[in-house]
Amino acid sequence: MNRLPSRLLLALLLGASLQAQGAGDAASKFYDDAQQRLEKKDIEGALIQLRNSLQADPRMLSAHLLLARTLLKVGDLASAEAAFDEALKQGVSRSEVMVDLGQLYIALGEYKKLLERVNTNGVPVGSHAEILTLRGTAFATLGQKEAASKSFAEARALAPRSPLPLLAEATMLTRQGDLEKARAQISKALEFDPANSAAWYALGTVQQRLKDGSGALASFGKALQHQPLNVDARVARAGLYVTGNQLKEAEQDLVALEQASLADARASYLRGVLETRKGNAAKARDAYIQSTELLALQPAGVINSDESLNFAGAMAYKALGDNEKAREHLRNLLALNANHYAGQLMAASIALEQRDPVQAQQVVSNLLRLRPNDPQVLYLQGSIHLARKRYDLAAETFDKAASLQPTPDTIRELALSQLSLGQGDAGISNLEKVLAVNPGDTRAAIQLITAYASMGKGSRALQLAENLLKSDPQNPMLINYLGNIKGRLGDKGGARASFQQALAKSPGFKPALINLSWLDIEEKQFDVARQRIDGLLKKDAEDPQLLYQLGVLELRARRFNEAVEALEKASNLSRNDPRPGLSLMELYTSQRKMDQAIAVGKGLNGKYQGNLEVALTLGRAYAMHGDMSNARTLLQEATRIAGYDPEAQVIVGRQQLAIGNVDGAGYNLQKAQQNGAEALNVLVLSIEVANRKKDNARADATLKTLLAKYPNAMPALLTAGHLAYARGQFAEAAKRYQQVLDLEPTSGNALLLARAQTSGGDPQKGLATLEAWSQKSPQDLGLLRVLAEAQAELGKNDAAKRSFSTLITRDPQDVSAMATYALLLQRLGDAGALAMAERARKLAPESPETLDAQGWIHVKRGEIEAGLRLLRDARLRDPNQGVLRFHLAYALAKSGRKPDAKEELQAALSMPGRFRDSSDFKALKAELGL
Repeated sequence: MNRLPSRLLLALLLGASLQAQGAGDAASKFYDDAQQRLEKKDIEGALIQLRNSLQADPRMLSAHLLLARTLLKVGDLASAEAAFDEALKQGVSRSEVMVDLGQLYIALGEYKKLLERVNTNGVPVGSHAEILTLRGTAFATLGQKEAASKSFAEARALAPRSPLPLLAEATMLTRQGDLEKARAQISKALEFDPANSAAWYALGTVQQRLKDGSGALASFGKALQHQPLNVDARVARAGLYVTGNQLKEAEQDLVALEQASLADARASYLRGVLETRKGNAAKARDAYIQSTELLALQPAGVINSDESLNFAGAMAYKALGDNEKAREHLRNLLALNANHYAGQLMAASIALEQRDPVQAQQVVSNLLRLRPNDPQVLYLQGSIHLARKRYDLAAETFDKAASLQPTPDTIRELALSQLSLGQGDAGISNLEKVLAVNPGDTRAAIQLITAYASMGKGSRALQLAENLLKSDPQNPMLINYLGNIKGRLGDKGGARASFQQALAKSPGFKPALINLSWLDIEEKQFDVARQRIDGLLKKDAEDPQLLYQLGVLELRARRFNEAVEALEKASNLSRNDPRPGLSLMELYTSQRKMDQAIAVGKGLNGKYQGNLEVALTLGRAYAMHGDMSNARTLLQEATRIAGYDPEAQVIVGRQQLAIGNVDGAGYNLQKAQQNGAEALNVLVLSIEVANRKKDNARADATLKTLLAKYPNAMPALLTAGHLAYARGQFAEAAKRYQQVLDLEPTSGNALLLARAQTSGGDPQKGLATLEAWSQKSPQDLGLLRVLAEAQAELGKNDAAKRSFSTLITRDPQDVSAMATYALLLQRLGDAGALAMAERARKLAPESPETLDAQGWIHVKRGEIEAGLRLLRDARLRDPNQGVLRFHLAYALAKSGRKPDAKEELQAALSMPGRFRDSSDFKALKAELGL
């Protein structure tokens, strides 16, 4: 074996030693420079030099330790943890870093890890008190109160004059609500260390919870006097300033944090609040987003154990409209402090917004135990009653809240409760008071406009809507709302102009586009509406609202296959809107496909359990199918769903009357009267029930009350007209309908007036009313249809033919008009009758109406067997139409099947209809001996 000469070996060893010494010298220089930089607060420079030091000498323990501690100090917690692990790996004693590790795990929210790894074993006695304090904090945060108290007591025994265990235990006591004991602990800590910034902050927190705002401000000020960069104290003081509307002072605190480059999620949230108060919505949103981004950087353990961070997160996410994220932070917050006042208020508010009054009530019940006379808590309780439609309790609760603190919000909600109870004058008066104090309260303005419109004060509703728009003339939402009000008051042209104006302000404003499409559908401009909806669907092909509108369009355009396709897709996509499915039921019902309608209804009733409209619609479908048992069962379910809501009980009661269940309607009336005896529609239902029971005295007395309380309300005047008409008092009915028409000049109300005039023995006057209104509303094809039929009945055959011809030209898909026109032509002996009937049947081959028209014309032409086939089909599709049964009876008699004819005519006799006045009917009745 070759050996190196001893002289050469010595030289190599000496060289290696000198090289190691050189590396050590370099590492030391970097380390010394890092220390100097730290003294000058050049943190970044210090970190660079410490890494240079370790690169020169990876085993330099002092550099490892200083790097770890520096990273911990600047809040780079993940890097700090890695650096401490490396320091321990290189040989740093655990006793040397035990306190550091405890602080690190507290900062990371790793409380279980702290308890597993941080203890006093082998640690000098001088550090025991601090370690025990850290362990006590971990126990307290994990909810182990006894272990925490024991650890704090041991720390105090070891260091009786140290403020650390006193402050840590005070934090636990504060969280538990033991505020006086916490304050005593903090006061003792301040005796030992009057300049302790953390102690002054802790005292301010306790004072804030004790509602000592001025004391808290002073304490936070002391904390900042001793440590200007105490972020907790700076944020807490800024929050108090914001609460007290001292916005300038709050701004100064937040600017101080920005200038010190101290990013904090709570401070960013407060910045958002300030920008909101200034009206800077974009800047506010940016601040809220920054708050949530800063939260996302925090370790999960820290967030889950910090009340203030969770509250700031909840508030920021709430401001951004993300209620789910807000609720997540509130759950954390209330797990830490079940009695956190603001957190509970917010949790209840969000639950109400998400239509979860049960969850909201659980929170508010706890608040009421703690603060039974707190106006904000009472406001929430009233809101819950309002959501549950317990209007009497809502009004009582809001009234109590308003007596304690008459805020505009409370008075507004009181007004809504009063309106729902039928206390119209009181409700309107309170809404007017709210708007007098705060003209910018959009919710109050909209509710007042709605109240005006429903009570027949159309001009006031329109004026207020226009004034609301003047407050923000560029707002497309308010322009669109004005259009809705105009449309509700019958001004379709004005509504269209408003919707177009909204689009001029915001070309892609979806609500206005949808409203324009609804107008087009109403006016049967189907191609225009379809083009607009298709354009919107290109952007979102699975928008259930748009698909629903398209389905309704195709339904009205009588493109039934397309309607079914759109409505089925909309219903499947929709999660909380049953309207597409209900429209699909309407389609099947119109085609007398009752099995399919009921099948859709059953599916909806399962999907939307507890939905009143679904139960009622399914009940109607059962009734039309002749299944009165199931119809009554569904109305019982609807009664249960309606609960304490008087308006809902009225709706159910009216449907009970429609199926002939007067006693059932009477029960609904009693339920409605429990919570709104003098509400407008409750009084109306009372009159309807009394009229059906032939209790004229009660009907008249209630009508007197109704007209006294609501002299100009549309429902009151309509009810007076309907009652008079039902009693054959046609002059009185015409008088009331004229009042209705004056208040709300629409073609529908003109039809009521014309009917009363005609029934009162002056058909020419009724016809003149229809003709005048048809000229005013040439686009109203429904009115034109009624006019055409009236002209035909009065023998104005040429005028009737012109009207029908115009109607069919404008709406070439109106098979019902075609069928009626075909029958008119047949009656006039016009050779075009059969062709018109065939045209109608081609468009709707399964419609009982088109089958009946063509079948009847064949029979009257002597083509009995051809007519019979069609009439039998029509009768089987809709056995509840008297005119169909009469036409079939007539055809059967002509074919020599008189027993069958007699059976059909007997059925027709039990059904209402104008066919009874025809000479053919009277002759057949005599022929069959009925």
